[in-house]
Amino acid sequence: MIILLHRGNLYALYTVLKKFASKDKVVVLASKEKMTATCAKYAQMIEGMVCSFVLVSNYDKSGQLENYVYHFHLTAKIKLVFAVAEFDLYRAHRMNQWLGLDHIPENILRIFRNKIAMKHYFSSKGVKTPCFAEVKSVLDIHDFIQKNGFPVVVKQQEGGGGVGTQILRSVADIEAFAQSDFRSNGFTEPSLMIESYVEGKLYHVDGFCYNNQIQYLSCGEYIHGLIDDFYHNFSLGSILLPNQSATYQKLKKAHEEVLSAIDVPMAFTFHAEYFIDQDDTVVLCEIACRTGGAGINQTNDLVRGVDLNAWLLDTLYHQRPAKVEQKNNTTSGGWVVFSLGRVRAKIKHIAKTCDLTHVVDYHCDVLAEQTIHPTVSNVQGICTAIFASEDEPQAALCYDDFIQWANEYILWQEYS
Repeated sequence: MIILLHRGNLYALYTVLKKFASKDKVVVLASKEKMTATCAKYAQMIEGMVCSFVLVSNYDKSGQLENYVYHFHLTAKIKLVFAVAEFDLYRAHRMNQWLGLDHIPENILRIFRNKIAMKHYFSSKGVKTPCFAEVKSVLDIHDFIQKNGFPVVVKQQEGGGGVGTQILRSVADIEAFAQSDFRSNGFTEPSLMIESYVEGKLYHVDGFCYNNQIQYLSCGEYIHGLIDDFYHNFSLGSILLPNQSATYQKLKKAHEEVLSAIDVPMAFTFHAEYFIDQDDTVVLCEIACRTGGAGINQTNDLVRGVDLNAWLLDTLYHQRPAKVEQKNNTTSGGWVVFSLGRVRAKIKHIAKTCDLTHVVDYHCDVLAEQTIHPTVSNVQGICTAIFASEDEPQAALCYDDFIQWANEYILWQEYS
């Protein structure tokens, strides 16, 4: 038996299961809270592909996932518990450890998951990071700024998708931040951190490793990937860098140095973010041992011919590295998550297909007449498009073309 934990949109899970061949029973434990109106057709298809498809209520907060694994364990031999979502990693690897299966040790997981542990570890190995510190109270913010100056970034140590991240540029910003829900409740200590703001461009590096050897690596430059862009309601996107570009080679070298500093003797996917600052220096923003979100995996799949999640599932199940046949390394492409931003609105009409020449995949995350709420993360949107292009300038035009198309073919009414 193989157990898949899934807390996101079912479209991504469906695309992986289509490519996975197994003689063992496959069980999916999915978050009921994450099921949206557009998930219904994928849920029906997935039910026909697996032995059991279970929607778990209170997925994130309860212990039901572990209890399901316990009961399945009593009646069947579980060969793998698989997850790709960042917030499932601790749980999945603890389950594999309990079952006596291969897993990433928790101290290694914490380096990839907790941004304070991450930056302590990698900076001690000579990797360039922003100045950083743990935050227990507003006093820590004042102390950090006295030493390092403005602007600064305050965020969750174990957050994701930029949720709750704030840029503080003045004492007035600190005053406003101090009045917010700094503490999530009265009995749990804050788990925040602060770091110096890096002026520069933000990139992502994605791929996978097997026994400490990189098997595949791609690089992309974010479009509107900074926190300020999110607060200005811009739609997040990315442009794939051709392998021969100087920036690709620069990021590849930096990433190889980062991964050489840590021992992970098993298969895993990675998603790292780096700044290239105004001095042309590569600065580690963060790194995770999981697949990147938004349109990252779909773009690698449809443009480069490499599905990161499908490779990882196949490799972990068969306990040997799956074959990699990448293509189009010298061309570009990318993705865009079209978002209305931090507004509440009703979708009046949304196109079900997209006929733009360079768009190779398009799917909606909402339905007509559905009410959408203000986004809390820059990876939240109402539709996603993947596009292929000959080079980076053309990819940037593809992004602009899709934004223009979406504003024409998606109609909404904002609530006052």
